Amino acid sequence: MGQNVSLSCSSKNTSVNVTYSLFLGRKHLQTKKSGQTVTFYLKISNADETGPYKCKTNDSSGQKYSQDFNFTIANLPSPKLNSRTNVVSMGQNVSLSCSSKNTSVNVTYSLFLGRKHLQTKKSGQTVTFYLKISNADETGPYKCKTNDSSGQKYSQDFNFTIAKAGQPQELHYATPVFKEVVPREQEGHAGNKTDYVYSNLTY
Repeated sequence: MGQNVSLSCSSKNTSVNVTYSLFLGRKHLQTKKSGQTVTFYLKISNADETGPYKCKTNDSSGQKYSQDFNFTIANLPSPKLNSRTNVVSMGQNVSLSCSSKNTSVNVTYSLFLGRKHLQTKKSGQTVTFYLKISNADETGPYKCKTNDSSGQKYSQDFNFTIAKAGQPQELHYATPVFKEVVPREQEGHAGNKTDYVYSNLTY
């Protein structure tokens, strides 16, 4: 939709006084005078403009009509809904981008949280919605809907994930180590080398 196209109408009549007229159904669109071939330029904005088209030639020998011609609308894929991050904190501002391969400028994008409509924008291939995640109910599922002349399509669901609170720091306990130390002189008995073994408790 929104694509520019061309239709060429040709005749074996070598007269320079051939009038070519283009019709969409019974509606007259354009008329040109030329030799053997003329080209008509159009834009397909909706499904009603896909056809049938017909060309009429008019010269000194009379009028003649071409066969019908119809365009086929390409089956465009569903829109895509994405965010630069899917892990968020409470109160965080986020953005969701909805993109479509439809080149029409008349695409309406609508954002939903579950079945609740949030925002609507009109644009080309991509729109961005800005939100704030205030509670767990606002993490999703989000869905984007596109609406144009060819119909409506929905994106896949998108969910944010709430970041987990920081884990408490682990406490590391050292293993006690006993070291022998020499007792002070007054703490030993006379005549003995050592009566007690002292230790320091270190961590």
